[in-house]
Amino acid sequence: ETVAPSLIRAMAGEAIAGQSANGGSVESKHPSSRKIPMKTIGDWGSFVLLVNNMMSHGLVVMPLAYQHTGWLGMIIMIGLCSYMSSFGISFLAEAMSIIPGNERFQGRVTFMRICETYLSKRSAAIALALFLTWIVVSNTSAIVLTAQTADQAMLSSGAACALEYYPQFRFKCITQGAKEDSVFGNSWVLSLGFVLTSCITIPFSLVDIRENMMAQSVTFIGIFVIIVTWTSFFLSKDLEDSRVPVIGQSGRGVGFVLFNFAYVVYAPAWINEKRSTVDIESILVWSTLLGAMVFMVPCLLGAVALDFSNGQDLLALLTLKSTPVWVQICTYTYPLFETLSSIPIFSIIMRYNLVENKICSFKWAIFWSVCLPWVIALPFYAGDMVNAIVSWTGILIAGPTNLIIPALIYLAVSRKRKELLSSSRKAGRSPASSAPAPLLLDRKRQHYEDDGDNNDFGDDEKRLLEDPQNSEDDDEYDSFAPTARSSSSSESYVALPVEWEVTRKLMAHGIIAVTASVMVYAATVEGIYGVKKEF
Repeated sequence: ETVAPSLIRAMAGEAIAGQSANGGSVESKHPSSRKIPMKTIGDWGSFVLLVNNMMSHGLVVMPLAYQHTGWLGMIIMIGLCSYMSSFGISFLAEAMSIIPGNERFQGRVTFMRICETYLSKRSAAIALALFLTWIVVSNTSAIVLTAQTADQAMLSSGAACALEYYPQFRFKCITQGAKEDSVFGNSWVLSLGFVLTSCITIPFSLVDIRENMMAQSVTFIGIFVIIVTWTSFFLSKDLEDSRVPVIGQSGRGVGFVLFNFAYVVYAPAWINEKRSTVDIESILVWSTLLGAMVFMVPCLLGAVALDFSNGQDLLALLTLKSTPVWVQICTYTYPLFETLSSIPIFSIIMRYNLVENKICSFKWAIFWSVCLPWVIALPFYAGDMVNAIVSWTGILIAGPTNLIIPALIYLAVSRKRKELLSSSRKAGRSPASSAPAPLLLDRKRQHYEDDGDNNDFGDDEKRLLEDPQNSEDDDEYDSFAPTARSSSSSESYVALPVEWEVTRKLMAHGIIAVTASVMVYAATVEGIYGVKKEF
């Protein structure tokens, strides 16, 4: 039978042959085979969504990380993570684009489905366990940091109240807080700040990402106004270089940096909702550059200007009574913006993956994605425990989930491409015409929109999905082959040439090796530092 030139035809060929032989019909399993809501996230929404996920709750522990790890190690880690996370997202995007029916990202492909498609059953199970654990931990830490700052705001205004359930069971109000991040010290409490944070956040966690974009835009602007305010305050202080060594004694900063750049696994949810005109490459470059600059400049200034020797984060220090009122006001508003930028998105992505992959019902997905993180956050609310959580989960979970797994997926995609090219040569077909579709960097892509249906692809794409062997579309879909495009082509797609395959494979292997080495180093140094501190 005639085999079409794009990957969708190559991978769909076996099913079509079986359909012809059996004289029956095969139910479409393309992600775009059912009606889906319009993709509405544009360039601005894509930019603020990635930046917000990069600079939400982990931002406030970065100055502490500079004093523990040293400025040289931190800058190197920020540069490495910026580069590797961008490649990780491009690897996932390429894997999504060669799933049948999703070559233009017109379907909705979750991170879980990517793992199940390209990895072995055992590897996919491990990847999914790490993915779900990472989302729960990220959400839990965001909840704790936000609620703790809300309690500090209440304490500054008069008193902070909470229901203590360990070591005593009582309701108490305090007018003077402890030195830890939690104003209630090491007591296990259900605070008023915790309750108010949940009331603000949970409603946003029950809707879709598209319905959160207005809040994301407001959050982005608010966070950057606060960062500018903090930076001006840092510059007004006496900057002491001695507070930040060149090389520190702890590996905690490595975990903090990995934690902040661990937004790679959230990228499929963004790609599923972005418009076809959004350029993935440009959004990645500009969002990553902005995030890296914030981590390098304002956070380093904060480490030089303030003393974090007690283990407190930036929010705890900037809400002290000795801090100017205008700085305290900005700091107290930070939890509200942080709440809207991170906690709902984590819950939505987890629920989205659980439901789309039929792991549980929608109601149970609401429990696991929305309710469970709040329950887990309660015992970790005391003292400075959340800083240890951010550090160790960044070291042990963030690296494998956000860097190693995407690299492994790309290597699996590369092997699949090689198998398809080999089978094409054996069948006497041209390798260039039957090679799988590469990552489409979709520069100024035409926005296919069918007025009759609520989806994001046009009549030509529909005909291809309904009849992948329709030869009249061969010329149009030759553009998906991984060959260099002529500059005179009317198509606006940018495909990765076959010659880049070796370079990208080497990059994938490099990401795996570097991430594993950094994890071992950070875990060893942090473990030694913890033992020394204890004894």
